[in-house]
Amino acid sequence: MKSSAILVGVLKSAGEISDTTLFPAAVEYCQWIEVRADLLPELDPAELRERCKRKRLLYTLRISKKGERGHLSVAYRHQLLRKAAETYDFVTLEGECDLVPEVLRAIAPERRIVSWRGEATGSECLEAQLGAFTRTPARLFRFEVECEGVEDGLAALQFLHRVHREDVAAYAEGASSSWTRMLAPRLGAPIAFANVSGGGDTAGLEPTIRDLVLDYGFPDLYPVREIFAIIGQPLSGSLSPRMHNGAYRANGFGRLFLSFPADSFQQFWRRVVLSGAMETIGFPIMGLTVVSPHKEAALEVAKHRAPLCQQCASSNLLVRRENEWIASTTDPEGIFHNMSLGHPRPGTKVAIIGCGGSGRIAAAALSQAGANVTLVNRGAERGRWAARLLDLPFVPLESFSALGYGALVNATPVGRNGEQLPVNVAELDPEATVVDMVYNHAGETALAEQARALGHHVVDGWLILLAQARRQYYLMTGETMPMSLGRRLLGLPAAEAKNGALFPQQDRSNDRLSIANFGNGGVHIA
Repeated sequence: MKSSAILVGVLKSAGEISDTTLFPAAVEYCQWIEVRADLLPELDPAELRERCKRKRLLYTLRISKKGERGHLSVAYRHQLLRKAAETYDFVTLEGECDLVPEVLRAIAPERRIVSWRGEATGSECLEAQLGAFTRTPARLFRFEVECEGVEDGLAALQFLHRVHREDVAAYAEGASSSWTRMLAPRLGAPIAFANVSGGGDTAGLEPTIRDLVLDYGFPDLYPVREIFAIIGQPLSGSLSPRMHNGAYRANGFGRLFLSFPADSFQQFWRRVVLSGAMETIGFPIMGLTVVSPHKEAALEVAKHRAPLCQQCASSNLLVRRENEWIASTTDPEGIFHNMSLGHPRPGTKVAIIGCGGSGRIAAAALSQAGANVTLVNRGAERGRWAARLLDLPFVPLESFSALGYGALVNATPVGRNGEQLPVNVAELDPEATVVDMVYNHAGETALAEQARALGHHVVDGWLILLAQARRQYYLMTGETMPMSLGRRLLGLPAAEAKNGALFPQQDRSNDRLSIANFGNGGVHIA
């Protein structure tokens, strides 16, 4: 049964309001607007009401830590809260200092948001605070748990699971724990908070209203029985949640795809996965897509490993089957699915730029398919290690020339933020293929743009992402993400039919990941 959450857009800068294009779009889905008065002391609520008709306004004057600039006396703070009650619909009261008679007399219970923010050693700490606060009637009791790591966010969710009250919201605060905001409403929290825009000091670190709506389907809530996620660091700007959750909604509810920006894979695995903490609150983790820098660590925790992963010491996919974890990879998928050429297939000279997990997998897969592969890397030590691991030739990036190569694959992060890959693409064979495994939110990467201008066949990071996401979706769920849906979720135009392929496609109609068929060989390991 589908329900919904109240969306609260958190306003932190005057520039957000002055943006006549983005601001109306950002607040369209909000029922409430929270004004961070500690950051916007001069904001006129009357002007904001004019811009945000039919939105409820919440006044929040966050307490500065002692010694910080802007620290207010308690008396002056209480004066500001009473004044805010004259013009705002709701007022946030810090539970540890604002629940005093002179403030409570000015604010009716249904307009009070009692708030607590701090570190929590466990859900019991939060329950004790709630017990103290609920002596004062309020519209909502809000708990923001300060966290350093992904796993620290569990306390907020365990607390919600234990109390399961419709007047309590709890989530973890911090760049690594935004995932808790996606689950909190499914544990009883009636409200979800997110930034109005992604600018300022928290750019890319905290979710925006746009993220909640486009990536997670808010304000609608549907029952979730399984969790899938992406794990890596950094993950800011990842489109995996949008693609997977969009496909879940199209194919039937029951799953949710989260983002875990973890610094330590081992710590995450121990405290979040092996501990059974997610199962305890009703959200078992059934699969993980893995990105840098955790592809080697992910391989180590799996009981079953695809041969290609074992060969390359890298895995970008962990799937749970029969309570055991299987390591696989979809890194070759984008290349094999997209490389279309008319010249002969075997013996094509291919340069792989980058010897990380993706580069090693791509190199091994292309070599198995008949290509003449050369590894290229900026760091010579890692390049030589990968060359020994795969028994392939290695050339340092500084001395690499693209002359005579029929294909070039960029398996580094270079280009994501507009950087230029230090390779002379003009030296490639005229009919060469350039594969860029990186996508740039602002448009094409410099490599893809340059290669396209020279007339090369280009497989950009968007096509790689689409192919890999569809493959990962199938291996994790056993269901198909339609190509048209995947392209629409990424904002890509309809696909054009292409003839010919550099390497032969394989029949993968019966290769869903399972322990029973794990022995299947080939490049596309299931």
